[in-house]
Amino acid sequence: MSIAVLDETHLAMQNRFGEQFRSSGIDISPEECCELRAFDEFLARHVQPNRVYDVQCMLLWSEWVRTLRRQVHGFPKLILEKEFLNVIAEKFGVTITEDGSRGAVYPGIRFVP
Repeated sequence: MSIAVLDETHLAMQNRFGEQFRSSGIDISPEECCELRAFDEFLARHVQPNRVYDVQCMLLWSEWVRTLRRQVHGFPKLILEKEFLNVIAEKFGVTITEDGSRGAVYPGIRFVP
C-alpha cells in the first residue's frame, strides 16, 4: 500500500473512533489514538467469527493486553476489560456465555495467533 492510502486509512480509523468517543463526551489524545489504532489492528488480525469455535473471554483480553504492551509498552487506558467485553460482543453480535469448565466464553469467535 502507498503511504497516502495508509494515511487515509489511519485518518478514517481515527475519525471513526474519535466520533464514537466525542459522541460520548470524551476527548482522546494522540497517545490514546495509538491505543485505538492498535485495538483496531488487533481485532482485524486476531479475532474472527467462526461458528465452530468459542474463545475464552480472559484469553482474548490477555492477548489484547499482551499485543498492546508490545506496541506501546504500557497497559490499556481506554480499552479496559469492561470496554473490551462490550466491543467484542457488539462488533461480533455475540452474547457472553458461561462454559462449565472454561468460564466465560464468546461463542462463535476464534482467536487467531
